Amino acid sequence: MTQQYGGWSNHATQHIFFKLFDGFDPYDHFPDDQANMRDWLWEELRMYAEIQVRESTKFTKSLANDLALLFLLDVNWTEIASHLYETYSLQEDGGVK
Repeated sequence: MTQQYGGWSNHATQHIFFKLFDGFDPYDHFPDDQANMRDWLWEELRMYAEIQVRESTKFTKSLANDLALLFLLDVNWTEIASHLYETYSLQEDGGVK
């Protein structure tokens, strides 16, 4: 039986999307090279999430920090990137695709 995570492929992807990227407009955050965004957005999102984890624990070296970074390895970054790209490219194009 395949388990569903609110339409996402796994728990890590669902959790990170709702904690970091729900309402996140990539066109506002990454203004450069928007024409090729579909190709590189997943990697920028991964790096953004890693920075958020490191910034939130920058004064401590802890098991929690290590576990948070390991959790990010299970995230399906291309799934989040595709969702954001599709959602916000429609807005950038005036709702027409």
